[in-house]
Amino acid sequence: MGGGSDTQGQIQRLRRELKHCKYPHHVDWDAIQNLEQLLPIVNYVLLDYSPFVSNFIIQRGYTLTGATDQKFVETVFKIMRVDFEHTHMVLTPTQFLSNSFAEHKLKMVGELAQLCRRKHITAVKERRKSNSGPPRTSRTSRTSRTSRPRTPLTHSPSIAESSSLCAPRNFAPTPSQSLDDIDSDLESRLCCMMQSCFAALSSKIDIVEENMNMKFSSLESRVQSLERVLKNPEKFQGN
Repeated sequence: MGGGSDTQGQIQRLRRELKHCKYPHHVDWDAIQNLEQLLPIVNYVLLDYSPFVSNFIIQRGYTLTGATDQKFVETVFKIMRVDFEHTHMVLTPTQFLSNSFAEHKLKMVGELAQLCRRKHITAVKERRKSNSGPPRTSRTSRTSRTSRPRTPLTHSPSIAESSSLCAPRNFAPTPSQSLDDIDSDLESRLCCMMQSCFAALSSKIDIVEENMNMKFSSLESRVQSLERVLKNPEKFQGN
């Protein structure tokens, strides 16, 4: 799609957020301002990206499954404003559903993705501190907007926890065990240990990415401000 530098900046920001959220579906970036592209993204970050986020939505009493576009967008606006405390809503639901305001729509979807990602990271940290398992969530994906199922994210224990959980407790063979049984048991435990360690590392990488993204967003905002000053120096001479 065409557009000014601000619109392109919002597209790049949304690209980064979707990469962080591991969005699995194809995006037509030439038509990203269309609802056919934006609504599946909104649906994914709220219901499919994280079991912590989707459980939060369900527990707050919201129903997004099977809703019309109008009702879906109105509910999303309420979630952002009330539950995510994102009070600076520039658009109304009606404006979001229109064919205009491409830049503002892109900004809003990018902000929603970032809010959901931060809530997920916070929940992962709290879950790790409480040393309890992941939430069990029912799948509530709006199948009319997304096509590919996604495996729910689960709590990732620390590397130390992973080793203690999956470490073999007793490898001494019993009289009834054959060598094949012992090999199979060893292989199963080693696979469990490797998967848990990988999950723990993946969670830590997500936290590092979040911190880097926040710093990058701050830097990007400063660069955009500088670009506006350079384009209209007369406007800022008195400031």
